[in-house]
Amino acid sequence: DHQQNGYLAKRFEPADLAQGISWVLQDEQRHQQLAAAARQKVLSAFSLPAVIKKHQEVYQRQLQNSST
Repeated sequence: DHQQNGYLAKRFEPADLAQGISWVLQDEQRHQQLAAAARQKVLSAFSLPAVIKKHQEVYQRQLQNSST
C-alpha cells in the first residue's frame, strides 16, 4: 500500500522508483515503520489460513460458474 507499507512506483518510470527508494531511506523512523507495516501485511494476507480461504473462494466461484 503506497506510503503505508512501502512505496508504489509508477510503471516504467525509473525516476519515480529512485524517488521512492530515496523517500524510504531518508528517514530511519519511516523506514522502520514501513518495514513493520509490510511484515504485518504479509503475516495477515499470506498466512496459511488466509491463503486457504482465498483458494476456497476461487474453487467455489469455479464450481458456481461450471454449474450455470
